Amino acid sequence: MITKIDASVEFWGEKFSPTHAEECTGLTFDQKNEVGEPGHTGRYKGQPKPFGAARLKAPTSLPDSDKILWLANVVMGKIERLAECGLEDAHFSVAYYYQDQCNCSLSKEESRAIADVGVDFWFSCYGVTEDKE
Repeated sequence: MITKIDASVEFWGEKFSPTHAEECTGLTFDQKNEVGEPGHTGRYKGQPKPFGAARLKAPTSLPDSDKILWLANVVMGKIERLAECGLEDAHFSVAYYYQDQCNCSLSKEESRAIADVGVDFWFSCYGVTEDKE
């Protein structure tokens, strides 16, 4: 049983400027780094990142069943404009949290919307257990 869904769209490019992209599209990213900003974790920790990246996350206040369509509707028609801001790659990133068994499914509307946006769809599944203490 799926217990929670986190959904976002990730954006990346060697010359991608999230700040410029926000100005051009009206999107508001919840995470972003500009080319050359120092990394805080991982491979580029303490070093200038050679790329720009951003994340647009579906609000946690939305019902899980609405998150993918919300993202698709917000991003729809903006990929070309984002490419003008240096975007090279984008993908939906959806995390399914489950207990006992993971049965992921997309509605016809979700599948169509993702295809219409024109970016890849990545998903991960994470098993959760109840704390018995």
